[in-house]
Amino acid sequence: MRFPISIMKVREQSMFPSLNDGDYIIVSRWSKCKANDVVVAKGSGMLLVKRISKTEGARYYISGDNKQESKDFVVGKEEIIGKVIFKL
Repeated sequence: MRFPISIMKVREQSMFPSLNDGDYIIVSRWSKCKANDVVVAKGSGMLLVKRISKTEGARYYISGDNKQESKDFVVGKEEIIGKVIFKL
């Protein structure tokens, strides 16, 4: 059974200044995700913390706030683990 809420640790600088490496976040698996939401997604064989820049059907375009440290990704809806709802 998957829990609806998870606590995760940020392990990158791609979301700086919104999130820093080492920050803990609360992720909701049950929240609907839309453009401008920060999400955790599966991509490139790892978990990514990124902001949704736009959606097209079941495709999500995600990127980090730190444009110098971040790459852009396109993931499917099934690869979105959940929405970041709180920073600890």
